[in-house]
Amino acid sequence: MAPAEPDKFGLAEALPHHRLAVPSSLVASQTDPWMSAASALRWASRWGASYSNLGAVGHINTESGFGPFPLARRWVEAARARAAREQRPAHATIQEWRFAV
Repeated sequence: MAPAEPDKFGLAEALPHHRLAVPSSLVASQTDPWMSAASALRWASRWGASYSNLGAVGHINTESGFGPFPLARRWVEAARARAAREQRPAHATIQEWRFAV
């Protein structure tokens, strides 16, 4: 959700540059000061992620009025449940997500 430009933090080379092994979605904004919509689309394409552009809404975070994220929380919980049913650990990035309730 609303990533920041990896190059701003010297992280671009540390990120995967191929299709991710897990289903993913990238949600961006046309006017996000942290990452351009064009860059977000490039990363989504690189990762094989679905891409959603919410339009001219700035940075997508709770401070901008976009929180809490109940749908994202339900998605993470469903992914954890699927992983448990398949008897494999949930992907590390899913375990690191934190959401305000």
